[in-house]
Amino acid sequence: MLRSNSHNFERISTLYGSMALFLTVVHNVFLLYYVEMFVTVYKIDKTSFWIGEIAFLVWNSTMPQTTAPSPRTVFLVSNYFH
Repeated sequence: MLRSNSHNFERISTLYGSMALFLTVVHNVFLLYYVEMFVTVYKIDKTSFWIGEIAFLVWNSTMPQTTAPSPRTVFLVSNYFH
């Protein structure tokens, strides 16, 4: 039983890591085209755009992250459904 739970945790961890990698790649590709389009449509310079992005980055990083479940919670919930 313990071995099965360990395998499930490894599988979930691998899937979670793969999803994070995929989303990061998609985000970076989207960012390349989004910035150019946004700057062109709204006619602002790139420096102002990136200052705004950094301001939002700092703002979002200081907010408490209460919505993300802990790995232990994900592990317990996944065992409940198997």
